[in-house]
Amino acid sequence: MGTGKKIGIGIRLTVMVVCYFLAVHYSENVQDAARIVVVSLSDSATDEKAESICEEEELSLCFWNEQKDMRFSCRETGKSVQASGLLTKGNPELIVRGSGILTWLERGCVMDTVTAQELFGTRQVNGQIVWCGGKAFTVYGTFESLDRTVVLRDGAGSAAGDSAEGISGAARGTSSGETLYDHLSLRASQGASAKTDAEQLLMRCGLAGDIADFTFPGAVCGDLLLVLPALLALGLTKGLWAYLREERQEKSGTAKKKKQVPGIFACIVMASVVAAGLFFMLRDHLQIPADMIPTRWSDFSFWAQWWMGQKANLLRLLGGAQGEMQLEALWSFGRSVICDILAVGAGISLLHVGR
Repeated sequence: MGTGKKIGIGIRLTVMVVCYFLAVHYSENVQDAARIVVVSLSDSATDEKAESICEEEELSLCFWNEQKDMRFSCRETGKSVQASGLLTKGNPELIVRGSGILTWLERGCVMDTVTAQELFGTRQVNGQIVWCGGKAFTVYGTFESLDRTVVLRDGAGSAAGDSAEGISGAARGTSSGETLYDHLSLRASQGASAKTDAEQLLMRCGLAGDIADFTFPGAVCGDLLLVLPALLALGLTKGLWAYLREERQEKSGTAKKKKQVPGIFACIVMASVVAAGLFFMLRDHLQIPADMIPTRWSDFSFWAQWWMGQKANLLRLLGGAQGEMQLEALWSFGRSVICDILAVGAGISLLHVGR
């Protein structure tokens, strides 16, 4: 084998390995997003009910209510801005990345960096006080976002000097004064169906609503990662078969055949190892969403209805407060698919050159 051919094989092997590991990395982001579902509740959950569900359920979840154009002000700087207020109960990290600290707080907020800059003149705002609807909220951090958003945790009772009116009348119950949450985001357990977990949670807690999930992009990413290992396993199997066939056709002496037995055994062991690894990858990554399987083969309208359902599902996800997170997941989905295609192309080229 010439030096040029060796260099070509090395380049193809490097491209294949690097692209494949990048595809795996981006796919992990998509898989994480696929475990989170959003439920638009038919009947809003009260503060008390949301609190009890968050305490009882082992699943990571968050009730939330998005209020547009809320007024936030800083008394020290005398500035005020309008931004979307996201009232939460549970783990808001499922909705906005960088807001998870509020999970363990009774009251507080985190805000996007642009809003923080306008209110306080700096992005280092930890410990600052922001006022909304007559209530004071301590700022515990900032996050990057294209939207002006303030994630709020409003505990029971009022802080000293706060108005009894609360944050926003639109988010309050008419009689009890409790916050009403009209959305629920939850993260499914590892290896479980996110949509199934959501349906079971709604049934247990006496809730109802429309479920929007990110299962299909996650399944596509997971399945595409299997193409390259399957391709390499096929190439190895073909090579082994060709080698054994040549052995059968040889007219060499018995002694020479005995010397070749260890090589044949090594090929069989290698093929077995690859097959076992492929089996475990198939077990962990191969996903076929249940809603992609027709109830009967003659249902020719199934795929058109399925596609319309997926579009409506995606629009519900992107149109809510969680949309920016899901948009990032779609960007990771695109990069994972491109990297996987490049890895497969490099693998095919490598097998062709190696023949």
